[in-house]
Amino acid sequence: MCALAPFPTPNWPLLNPIGHQLNYIYENNETLDSVPQATFDPCVVKKLNHNASERHRRKTVNSLFSSLRSLLPLADQMKKVSIPATVSEAVKYIPELQEQVERLIHKKEELLLRISQQGGIKRCSDGRCSSSATVSINRLISDSEVVIQITLRKDRVAPKTTYQLRESDIEALRGKLLALCN
Repeated sequence: MCALAPFPTPNWPLLNPIGHQLNYIYENNETLDSVPQATFDPCVVKKLNHNASERHRRKTVNSLFSSLRSLLPLADQMKKVSIPATVSEAVKYIPELQEQVERLIHKKEELLLRISQQGGIKRCSDGRCSSSATVSINRLISDSEVVIQITLRKDRVAPKTTYQLRESDIEALRGKLLALCN
């Protein structure tokens, strides 16, 4: 028998009671907790709970993959790629990051070695400092910006120091030179 109205009449049995109950819940923005449990078959409740938990799991997994995609280089972020492609790009990107970390550690060690060989690092014992220069390096909010503060006692050393910073491929965003008389 064909239904003449878009909605089933109360006397006719529903062909798909699960779908009808789902539509009822989602159209009224209710959850299973807010609907009386007596109206549901235990099998239906179990299936609805399973579907809801699976939907939540998929949302969580998708948000995690989205977070992973945001950590990839900008060229890979521009295009919407599948989950396997995201994982593949991340697996390729990890060794590149490890190599970059190794290069930066090596460069840092070289710079510290050069500074210590020049006698520019301040060595203090019992409150007395034995060097004419003090170097202080502080990392800012981002890993790509640092504050380097160099205190020198001798005149005419500042130009040489700024030249050495330029030779080390350090880009200065802002510089300040103060002459203190002691």
